[in-house]
Amino acid sequence: NVTYTYESQMPSYSDMQELYDYCDVKEETVNGVKGLRFSRDGNSLFLPYTGSWYDGKKHDVGTSAYYWSGNVNTSNTQQARTLYIKGGNASTEFCRRRTGLPIRPVFVIKRAYANSADFDTDGIDNVTQTFGQDDAIYNLQGIKMEGTLKPGIYIQNGKKFVVK
Repeated sequence: NVTYTYESQMPSYSDMQELYDYCDVKEETVNGVKGLRFSRDGNSLFLPYTGSWYDGKKHDVGTSAYYWSGNVNTSNTQQARTLYIKGGNASTEFCRRRTGLPIRPVFVIKRAYANSADFDTDGIDNVTQTFGQDDAIYNLQGIKMEGTLKPGIYIQNGKKFVVK
């Protein structure tokens, strides 16, 4: 008897490299938001051009984005590996860890056998999420929403809600 569970974690550098090494990449606009779609074997992932936050300002919203990985630069721990997307292209770069960038978690399948504590893991047992209570509203792409909301699904304080 086998039980499968799914847990989220930070993507690794190899997860990110797999996107641009093995997927078809296409720049497109989804619900008015521009970004890149990575496609392979009938599956796809859309990453919006969310821009970044540093020096107290938003930068490059709608034209580029960096997404954090779980890999810190071993020669400079003030930096971590990121997936950089812009102009229909993707690459990996190092970014200062104090920069505000989005995270796109990946899911890990864990397998447990009946009457056993034997799990296939990658060293991460649990992921704890904490959410700020800033009352900001975000769409499912992680973009902060302002003004009147169109019908759809949104997130506020870590909880989903629907606008009809």
